[in-house]
Amino acid sequence: MDIQKTLEFSYSDKVNLLAIRGSIYRQLGYITQAIADYEEVLRIRQKINASEYSIGEALSELGFAYLRQGKLLKGMRYCEEGVKLLRNCKTGGFLVRGLRKLSLAYLLIGKFKRAYETWEESKRKALEYGAFDQIKI
Repeated sequence: MDIQKTLEFSYSDKVNLLAIRGSIYRQLGYITQAIADYEEVLRIRQKINASEYSIGEALSELGFAYLRQGKLLKGMRYCEEGVKLLRNCKTGGFLVRGLRKLSLAYLLIGKFKRAYETWEESKRKALEYGAFDQIKI
């Protein structure tokens, strides 16, 4: 895996590379490894007092991985906390992404009205911020 080589031999921002690797693991279905990377990203960002945006992004991604692992309530809580922090920021791409993931969390636990409202908000925010790559059907 090229990202693994970059992590081993690079002096670049390893936290962001861990987040990317976590997403790769999640996409490949290696949920335990994804969670480990996302937890490390969150731990580092909290330790260095990163921005609310960075911590909100990490919480949202970690929550989504927990959803994929079947830990629905834990995943929903992390997604909610992540979106709460992302709402305080002026940039919108990860807010839209977080809202989409939170919408799925609500759907999975049977909160259908909240799922629909959150999904609709994600579409409105995507248009507002020009995050057209985040509009999904």
